[in-house]
Amino acid sequence: MSKRIILARKIFKKAFEENEGFRIGYQANIAVLLYDRYGIIDMEERNRAANDIMDVIFDARDFNKKDIVIKKFTRFEIMDI
Repeated sequence: MSKRIILARKIFKKAFEENEGFRIGYQANIAVLLYDRYGIIDMEERNRAANDIMDVIFDARDFNKKDIVIKKFTRFEIMDI
């Protein structure tokens, strides 16, 4: 996995931990997509599935602060990753 992808996943993971509303917004959008496109009617099932999808993409469950080290990058540092 590229350094850019690893960094992006860490940034999202940290943002989900720090801002519950941000995480809930992502979860809700995925849950609505599961309802609209795939007909998953049960709300609990949709929310569990949405969480599972987020976990796969962002490694977002069981966030452990010790695992994440994020520093502030300049625009140019990010372009070099």
